[in-house]
Amino acid sequence: MKYEYVKKLTWDIVNKYGDRKKSGLLCLFYDTRNKKFIPIPRNKEHIITATEILGCDIKDIETGEVDISVLVPVTIFINPETNKIEEVIIGPSGISMRFGIKYPKTYFQEAIVATSTLLNNSEIPIEEGKAGKVSIKAVWGLTK
Repeated sequence: MKYEYVKKLTWDIVNKYGDRKKSGLLCLFYDTRNKKFIPIPRNKEHIITATEILGCDIKDIETGEVDISVLVPVTIFINPETNKIEEVIIGPSGISMRFGIKYPKTYFQEAIVATSTLLNNSEIPIEEGKAGKVSIKAVWGLTK
């Protein structure tokens, strides 16, 4: 399956891939190999999407034959009432918990910078927090 790469977060992307598992939820992978984001289809689990992107099967990931850490999960919460980005979480997902994935710190740092750029260039307004920025949570415990 061919996946769409995203350089800018638009309402078209949100309408096509958003509301994954719950209202306002948009899940992406940051692909560290080509420095782009890949939206995860609402009807697919992270692991299935990852195997299709990487051209492998789940066994290859389980055995460590394929390095899945090149795909860093990014979860964006859009408040359905305000239509504003409320929170972003980088790192944790069912896939990282299931396979005990540890992301190299450099991949994690790249994902944080790229996500900040994606948000700054977004069509979707940001619900500003006390510091004047959206809350971006990166889970460092998942790094190697």
